[in-house]
Amino acid sequence: AAPAAPATAPTDSPSIISSLDIVSDYIPLGMQMSTCAKGLFEDCLHMVRFGRSENIFLKFDVPGAQPQGSFRIRLDSRLAEKELAVLTAAEETNWLTLPTEELPLGSSKLVAEYLSAGGEVLYSIESDIVIGNLTAAFDAVHLNRADSSVYGTINLYADDHLPGLSINMETMLVELVWDKTSRDYIEKLYPDVVATELELDLPPGGYQLPFDIPMPEKEGLWKVVFQIEVFPDIGLVTANESQIFQNYSPPSWQPGEPYTIAVFPDTQYFSERYPHIFTRMVEWVAQNAAERNIELLLHMGDITDDNSPDQWKRAQTSLKLLNGFIPYALAVGNHDMATGGGNVSRRGLTLLNNYFSKSDFSGLAGTFAENRLENSYHLFEIGGTEYLVVSLEFCPPEEVVAWANEVIAQHPTRKVILITHSYTTKDGYPAAAGASASSYNLGSNPDTTMVEGVDMWRKLVKNHENFFMVLSGHRYSPTIPRRIAHGDAGNKVYEFLVDFQSEPNGGDGWFVLMEFRPDGNIYVDTYSPYLDEYKRTVDRYGYNCHFLIDTERGAFIVP
Repeated sequence: AAPAAPATAPTDSPSIISSLDIVSDYIPLGMQMSTCAKGLFEDCLHMVRFGRSENIFLKFDVPGAQPQGSFRIRLDSRLAEKELAVLTAAEETNWLTLPTEELPLGSSKLVAEYLSAGGEVLYSIESDIVIGNLTAAFDAVHLNRADSSVYGTINLYADDHLPGLSINMETMLVELVWDKTSRDYIEKLYPDVVATELELDLPPGGYQLPFDIPMPEKEGLWKVVFQIEVFPDIGLVTANESQIFQNYSPPSWQPGEPYTIAVFPDTQYFSERYPHIFTRMVEWVAQNAAERNIELLLHMGDITDDNSPDQWKRAQTSLKLLNGFIPYALAVGNHDMATGGGNVSRRGLTLLNNYFSKSDFSGLAGTFAENRLENSYHLFEIGGTEYLVVSLEFCPPEEVVAWANEVIAQHPTRKVILITHSYTTKDGYPAAAGASASSYNLGSNPDTTMVEGVDMWRKLVKNHENFFMVLSGHRYSPTIPRRIAHGDAGNKVYEFLVDFQSEPNGGDGWFVLMEFRPDGNIYVDTYSPYLDEYKRTVDRYGYNCHFLIDTERGAFIVP
């Protein structure tokens, strides 16, 4: 059968389409809004936190054809809700500038709503923002042993005026207990917590928030920690949220008692990878200072491995446990003078002066260069003996050696101890002249010279009758290579190499203790508080790690 003819609507029937109420508004479902700071070439650097003196640049990206309606931008926060602007998009990318000084502090939402021509909200997007930035960091922690308190300041810093802040701060103590099994510190929260609340109208710049908490009666190693909350909830960055300190009893030498000088080897790998070992070494010195009369600590250099800020910060954290407690002096090694493996090429690059200052060294009497610590001298009276400790940087230049000669000549009655990074070698004798000049780029630098080993003996050590001892590091040895030399005046000079850096764990925490006994003899031993062991190694040259110096006969006596 033939197919039926298609049905057709009567010409007088009303149109279905014409009977509908057509809404012609365009809804930009692909629209994006970004909160930006404008960078180079007017691009968008996406940001959430803004200072009060900045502008927020809102970037709107709308797809395809432009909408027929408009965008309403409003602020939604706990403190205010208000309309900020109305924008009619004219391009695929549109910008709107909002001054932040007109916005409330704290966190808010920026809401962009697409409105129809009749004002109906057809689509909305939102973005979180925070107005106001504050940085809080420890300035320093101090002990007042007289009134048994721990005090200091938290530095608050803001670029802009931040009015009406409510600040809640808690300061608490954590005990750091050395665990012999894990060979690391265990943290134990101390029950005392000090809370501080204040209302603050913070001006641009810094503000110091003091704290004062009772010092624990128990001796030990402690960490003071702060936690801070701010309302309104502005952008808060905390740095150095904790500082460590110790409250052990200081040494108190009495006539007729021995006293001890501690000698630290190259600690470069402790600063790089094993900071807890570095801290343990320093803590042990403090912990045993009273019992053993440890009156001085001397460091052989290569305090860091890469002369980098993070390594210097770790070294600073450990060594400053002794500030105001036991004096110390530091030599500067090649790894402290250069980055990338210690191949130093020119002088003056060490970051030592960024992390230590003259005030850290209680015996410091002078430096070669003003306000620089690479070459220095220190005056101590220990056990009734007056000492002059001269610290010279790695292979010091001729002018520094000349300066050291002048310093020693000005103190003819003091026993001189020289600490310098490179001097004695593994066989117990001074390094050959030019040994390091051929191995380091510094040797080919026409702006400087290098003096070490034999040259330093000839140009400095042998020329002064009050020269007593030379201590150095730089060259690994599992033992203490040593010799007794005689200066031009016949005086005995005791020279030692102290460097255990190639042992496991960057040196296993070994360091040397020199006990000066009332009979004039000196007992030298090597101990690791990390392992809790005394070192009893003997090397192929016959050197070991513990011996007695008979100063009257001028001899090393091995037990």
